[in-house]
Amino acid sequence: MTATKTRMINLQLADIIDGSKTVNEILDEGVDSYAIEYYSPRGTVEFSAYQRLYSAWTELQQKPVPVVAAAPVMKKCSCGHVVDAHLVMSTSSGTSCPDCYDRMSE
Repeated sequence: MTATKTRMINLQLADIIDGSKTVNEILDEGVDSYAIEYYSPRGTVEFSAYQRLYSAWTELQQKPVPVVAAAPVMKKCSCGHVVDAHLVMSTSSGTSCPDCYDRMSE
């Protein structure tokens, strides 16, 4: 682990130990995933702070990220119908919906 990553997690653990920041505040600031996974705490007090931070970080990693479905993109065809954009078909006389394709492609 690099000296910078070690120094950063040492400072974060010191903030937890002295009570100047909570575990959640540290997580909001950002914790280096490599540093937290491979850090070796020294001493009981540091180990306790590290365990709290590691447990909260692990729990945060396991939460599913909500996926927001995109609204369908609607298009108006030359036939006059409005359909989902992926259903628009090209014909010799413009664009059409699947229902009007045979009629408009003649």
